[in-house]
Amino acid sequence: MRKLLAPLLALCLLAGCAPAHRPPEDPAAIIHTVIGVSQVGAESGFRVTNTESIRSVFTEEAGYRLLFEDARQKQENQIAAIRKFIQQQVDYILLMPLCVTGWESVLQEARAAGIPVILVDRVIETEDDSLYTAHVGSDFRWEGEQAVAWLEETFREAPGPVNILHIRGTLDTSAQLGRSNALEEAVDCLPMMAERTLVEITDFDLFKAGEKEEYIRILSNLPDYCCLVFLYDVLEYKPDARTKLAQALKAHGTAVNFARQGQRELTDWVRRHFKAQGKEIDLRLCEELIFLCGDLMQNLQQEISKISSYARGDRITREDIEAVATPELSAVVFRIAEAIGEKNYDKAAKVLGELYQMQKSPYEIMSALGKQQRQLYSARLALDSGRNAAWVAKLWGMRYPADRLLVSARRFSLPWCRNAVIRCAQTDLAMKSTGQDAKELMTTLLVELANTT
Repeated sequence: MRKLLAPLLALCLLAGCAPAHRPPEDPAAIIHTVIGVSQVGAESGFRVTNTESIRSVFTEEAGYRLLFEDARQKQENQIAAIRKFIQQQVDYILLMPLCVTGWESVLQEARAAGIPVILVDRVIETEDDSLYTAHVGSDFRWEGEQAVAWLEETFREAPGPVNILHIRGTLDTSAQLGRSNALEEAVDCLPMMAERTLVEITDFDLFKAGEKEEYIRILSNLPDYCCLVFLYDVLEYKPDARTKLAQALKAHGTAVNFARQGQRELTDWVRRHFKAQGKEIDLRLCEELIFLCGDLMQNLQQEISKISSYARGDRITREDIEAVATPELSAVVFRIAEAIGEKNYDKAAKVLGELYQMQKSPYEIMSALGKQQRQLYSARLALDSGRNAAWVAKLWGMRYPADRLLVSARRFSLPWCRNAVIRCAQTDLAMKSTGQDAKELMTTLLVELANTT
């Protein structure tokens, strides 16, 4: 019998907000969920750690049986592994795709066999998104945009144009394409025949390479017009401070970590930018703005400018934010959950209609609603176990709206929350694997949830 997708996605891959699974005391009574994993290889510390993490999660003690295949950096090995998993009738396939194309045929075979495929780390390019159930990984395009933003800020006052030499990593991977496209599009906007040069070298471990004296010589004699960037993505940057090479890097370069800001740092940043516009905003409204519009600084800067231009007073109000701010998907979906808690299907349907008008697809909405229901489930667990908003915030890496989640969770029972998580996962799977109309499935789900609170 095919197992439900909810335990795999909601509890194992997506932060595990429910209590740990306890298998029956009798080992013979365990019904294992069989997971087939096609790993790219073991070419880096990241990949080795990724494999170790997967092995530590999908254990027999937790109710899983893991079938693992190392592709050794060959797509044909991954395709053969997937076909092997299909023959073995596994319950789920986890694929770390080596490249972005060439997967349609084998994934169609998996779909025909009724086996959900989950992409991990990298993504694929396909016109049929129903060939895979979910993607758990990074936004590589965003990472490239952050690197471009740093370069633009660093060379803003440069006396002349900037030349760029782009040395890419493993070609045709979603990681390489996402980051490279961001850089190349930015370059298209720069002046032609530029006088500055950017040399980018990706995932090259300077401290394990030979000819270190030659690298020291190059670093010590870089011309003023050249910017040399070593981009560490898969590899971890571990400088050995005792070496002359580390001293040369420190003398002639700067180590920059592109990381998203924490809640406290981000709220301070937002308040400073409002103050630069001659406006004040209190902490609570600042947190609401971040929840409403997301935590990307580039987006927030645009929202701050709009709100400051609209606000008539010196202090920003909630009305100012609601009047002109552009909410992100998760914030709008939160309103659907609140309407469900009020048993108000009409209100939930109205918000759903607004999302469709915003050109949001049912798949995007379903993903956001599923995450929101998992957060709600964790909040209900917190209430039943005597935990507070701080516990929920730590679990999900947030502060606001943890307290709103607790307020909303009081309207629902724990069994309802658990069932809602499962129904969201089942609906998501049906959207991507059965060919049924996605909007009709979404409407049916909302009716069911609104009528069972």
